[in-house]
Amino acid sequence: MSGLAHDGETIKLGRVLGVAPERLAFLASVDVDTLRVLRERLAGTLLEDARPLLQRAVKGARLLTVGMVASIGERVFGALLCAHMAGIMEPARAVEVSLRMSLPFLADVSAMLEPKRAAAVIAAMPTGTIVAVAKILAERNDHVTLARFVGYLGDATVLAVIAAIPGDEPLMRTAAFLETREISTRMLALVPVERLRSVVRYLEEARVDVAALGLEALRAELDAVLSARAP
Repeated sequence: MSGLAHDGETIKLGRVLGVAPERLAFLASVDVDTLRVLRERLAGTLLEDARPLLQRAVKGARLLTVGMVASIGERVFGALLCAHMAGIMEPARAVEVSLRMSLPFLADVSAMLEPKRAAAVIAAMPTGTIVAVAKILAERNDHVTLARFVGYLGDATVLAVIAAIPGDEPLMRTAAFLETREISTRMLALVPVERLRSVVRYLEEARVDVAALGLEALRAELDAVLSARAP
């Protein structure tokens, strides 16, 4: 099975397991929904196994200043452990710590984070910080991570991120990696009409193989949104 959605799930599963996506090539014939269920169950199991250790780390962090926790997190714990702790730490405290970390490191953490486990933290993050991290992710071509956060951001923040990331291919790839039709419909409804038209022109002029990349549904949705919003 091929397509961007399948590639995205393979990348996310690789991050959960700590392996390169290429190591998971044997899953090429597994459908996207099955891969998603497998990833979510594995991530949940691994997190529950580590919960006692994480809770002790969070409890110990309460005894330190925000700056010290941020410094230790970035220099010692690393992105994966910080991502796990973000889902356990009090949201307000997690935001305070995050704002003391460097933006590139926050981008690293974002790539390892399970957004649904840190939804309150994401919702409380300043829009400016989210946009700054999104720009770094876009520069890294990490459209998989960008897509994961769309469903957890308010409309104004999503619009700010879209405006801050130029180019038709990044927007197309981010939309392709969205996990549900509901999130895709919501995001496309927020994108300015001219930007949507530009994405369609890109697909046509760059002769993007829509079928090979599994983009038939996205292309149909783009056409439907443009038709509905036509003057």
